[in-house]
Amino acid sequence: MKYINKSIISALLILSIGVFSVPYGQCHDGGGWPAYPQARVNPTILLVGAFYPAVKRPRGNVITIKIRENKFYFKIESVRNLSGSQLGYSIISNLFPPELRLIGTDKMIDALLEKNIFKKPYSLKGTIYISENLLHLTDVTQGSMFDDKRKGK
Repeated sequence: MKYINKSIISALLILSIGVFSVPYGQCHDGGGWPAYPQARVNPTILLVGAFYPAVKRPRGNVITIKIRENKFYFKIESVRNLSGSQLGYSIISNLFPPELRLIGTDKMIDALLEKNIFKKPYSLKGTIYISENLLHLTDVTQGSMFDDKRKGK
């Protein structure tokens, strides 16, 4: 009985140290540095690249794109994060498996389902949801949005 009381008191003491040593929602990262909980915001990104048929995977930085029931490869030329400081490629590297399902207005989706989209530059702008492997499109442009800058216009 004496040992049971001591073990209960020890457990309560350890529990109280753990509870009261983390005040005001502050946590520690294990190295002694305080880490505060942060709200996670889904970034807006700009993907520039070209679509390829899902028959043969092209070389380079490629992700699989699903549009409705269709599947394509998208060879990435560049990725830009338009809403934060995290690099665009590091956002894309968090996708597992490396595929994105595209959603958006019927007009945008129908334009991407045409037969003549392959091997032409496209810019896809939208909000990316990493945990769902989803890109909610807000703008689709045939040709790179950077073409005018490259031509010196």
